[in-house]
Amino acid sequence: MKKYRKILLPVLILLALPLLLLDRGPDTSTVEGREEVLNDLPKGRGWHIVCEQELEDYLVAAMISADGQTGLAVFEPEDKGQYGLQTTTVRDDDDIVIGHTIVNGTWYDLFWFNGAPVTAAEIICTVEGGQQPMRYQFGRISSEATDGAVEYFNEIICLPEPAENYQLDIVYYDAEGNIYE
Repeated sequence: MKKYRKILLPVLILLALPLLLLDRGPDTSTVEGREEVLNDLPKGRGWHIVCEQELEDYLVAAMISADGQTGLAVFEPEDKGQYGLQTTTVRDDDDIVIGHTIVNGTWYDLFWFNGAPVTAAEIICTVEGGQQPMRYQFGRISSEATDGAVEYFNEIICLPEPAENYQLDIVYYDAEGNIYE
């Protein structure tokens, strides 16, 4: 029996060693690790996370690529502080990104204005059935720009679904308060 233990123990160690050394993927608890995950996407290359926003226990990341793409990525929490990619929305650079996701059973509409000359937005939700529209205003509408520089509105907007059936109307404004189309 001792003879078998002497042979069996080294064999088991040799079999277990690859499992211990196996690449478990990037550390998605960091921005750099999440960028590594994004670089496996079929669209865009050289992804960089510009900003992130917590949405309950999820992360919503605004991202740009080296080859002219822009988008939003939603990361869901996993074990030990790690995050898994749940969904992405990718557009051409300078486009306003509008996406959707489900977080803990709630549907969210997501908006990001990267590159668009937008300083403010008004989002109007009209619920079927005649309720008053809900209005959300973000950023600032002003004709004054400091030192001639235009500050663009660049945060991620996450709005929960107001009802099962609703319509979104979105109006964007440039630095002078003009409607951006």
